[in-house]
Amino acid sequence: MLQDTAWRAAASVVGLGAIVPYWLVYPWQSALSYAGSYRYFSYSFHELYSAPFLLLPHPDLAGAAVMQVSVPSWTQVLEIPDEYHIVIQGGKGPATLSTTPLVTALVETDRTQYGFVYETSRSQPEEGQLNGIWRD
Repeated sequence: MLQDTAWRAAASVVGLGAIVPYWLVYPWQSALSYAGSYRYFSYSFHELYSAPFLLLPHPDLAGAAVMQVSVPSWTQVLEIPDEYHIVIQGGKGPATLSTTPLVTALVETDRTQYGFVYETSRSQPEEGQLNGIWRD
């Protein structure tokens, strides 16, 4: 666990070390290219330097997809611990889902089968956020 945390911290430092210089140079070269001055930065440099804006959001979305998992399942509500949470039988054991008081007021713990769609993280599959619920 400690080694995993160290790797994440190192990745954050490396990421910030790459992004900060990029953002320091970008306004400068952008202003010069807007004025038509290519004395310090060539036209091709300006075009290539702008390309990461098209490419960088995609790794972020891929990282979010890896960290968050949408899980559809048919199961029953095991417990209602409070008005903002329900406990269902998930694929890897009981899962506590955060929800609204309206949902907790409408579901029953009498072995009624419900269809659930919820998001959970790979690191904590026993906790999640309820996205949808329906009854057969």
